[in-house]
Amino acid sequence: MKRWQYVSIIIIALIGVVIAAELTNLHLKVIADPSFDSFCNISDKVNCDKVNSSNYSEILSIPISHLGFLTYLLIIIVAFFSLRGHPLSNLLSTANLFIFVFCNVYSVILLYISLAIIQSFCVLCCGLYIVNLLLLIVAIFNIKDYFTLNIACPLRAHRGFAISVITFVIFALVSTIVLRNITISEREKSRRTTEERKQIVIKDIDISGSFSFGPENAPVTVVEVTDFECPFCRKAYPIVKDAVSRYKDKIRFVLKNFPLGTECNSMLRSDMHPRACKAAYAAVCAGEQNRFFEYADKLMSGELDRDAYIKYAKELDLDLNKFTSCLDSNTTRQSVARDLESCAKCQIMSVPTVFINGRVVIGAKPLQEYIITIEEELKKANRR
Repeated sequence: MKRWQYVSIIIIALIGVVIAAELTNLHLKVIADPSFDSFCNISDKVNCDKVNSSNYSEILSIPISHLGFLTYLLIIIVAFFSLRGHPLSNLLSTANLFIFVFCNVYSVILLYISLAIIQSFCVLCCGLYIVNLLLLIVAIFNIKDYFTLNIACPLRAHRGFAISVITFVIFALVSTIVLRNITISEREKSRRTTEERKQIVIKDIDISGSFSFGPENAPVTVVEVTDFECPFCRKAYPIVKDAVSRYKDKIRFVLKNFPLGTECNSMLRSDMHPRACKAAYAAVCAGEQNRFFEYADKLMSGELDRDAYIKYAKELDLDLNKFTSCLDSNTTRQSVARDLESCAKCQIMSVPTVFINGRVVIGAKPLQEYIITIEEELKKANRR
């Protein structure tokens, strides 16, 4: 094997080490916290966490990414000593070749499982598949040299290699045992968390007269209690809508006003969000013309003042006379007051608060957490 091949193998395997280490890190995070949302979760179909938390991501509670990490380290050790002219370099290179073939076969199997069974695509995993393919391509040059073996060499020539291999084996055993114990521990914590989720607080919030979309008889009802001026509400709103939009006719989505402004909310001691009440009035007025959620989208991402409210109404082709008249009407204030009253009965202390079939989720959470809870409720509905 040529020098450039050894160097290329070492560099490519180092890339594999980095990717495998990151996959192992993400694996531990996602099993510890099912709501964890990693950087490579682009959609439901391109989702590293979905693949990385599946039953296929471990062998005997050992993350397969860690086994890959160890494999790339071994490849680097073998290539390094071959590069330095070890007497058994051809034999070592032959061993590496068999490892490369095995890795590529295993990559094909994992890719099939990912696409056909898990039905999701892992970007980082594909990075490792490419690493495996590149290693094999580099290795097959001058393949005839692999089987020209010279095993007659002094024992001292093996000393450095033997020490490296023994060190690697010790590291592999210790790291695998430690990581396996961590994985088992985190899965147990996750299981307990899941059990606790089953005992989560359930409250029945009154949604009569509230603005909603989706079928009234949907198996899951998602109620978001919000404040248009609240920064956390502005963060949560598009995430909740994204989660809801994935299930189409299976979810009814309800939005209830809970402005943290003393103008309309007598439960407050201080005026936390002075523009929130008028923003809620504007949303109600848009709702009177059947454009509540389109208007809410604008409020959640835009300015909050009277000029802005009129501007949004124009953009949605609302009847401006009806809209401006509605802004100052007692009926509008009573609508917001009813929302506040129903929220007070549920002892809502902060926004955003989301009810998923009555299960309370407080604060702005990652998309995955809402999806997990919705999935659990849909499974319950299917069993009825």
